[in-house]
Amino acid sequence: MYRQWRFFGNEPLCLIEKIQQMNGQPITYLRSYWPYEYGLRLAAEDLKHHGLYELVEDKLDLVLDRATQTIAAGKAGKKEAAYLQVKAGTPLLIMERVAYAGNRPVELSVNAYRSDRYKYRVELDRNRPRPGSGVIIG
Repeated sequence: MYRQWRFFGNEPLCLIEKIQQMNGQPITYLRSYWPYEYGLRLAAEDLKHHGLYELVEDKLDLVLDRATQTIAAGKAGKKEAAYLQVKAGTPLLIMERVAYAGNRPVELSVNAYRSDRYKYRVELDRNRPRPGSGVIIG
């Protein structure tokens, strides 16, 4: 299904699904896969009023210190269309992220964003070589 499954090997996973809204309108359909013992504990919490990462730090005592993330164009399938209140085939932004606590992958998140209600902003800094710090070929 997702290439990132390989990070979890044969470890059983728990799926947490959420619909994130703004002003009563759906923005994101979130699918978050966790190692079973973590997912079970998270699923028992108040996910409507608390963010997953907030609960991970407060309840699981884990620090998610890095992640790899890709964002691509996609289309709404039947499930995404129903949850996001769009027609099947509607363009969406699809984000896949693997979050790590130390070197251990602990979450695979696959989120579908309504492209008419969500923007992704990235700030880039130009990284210029400093004098004396260039590559030496000799």
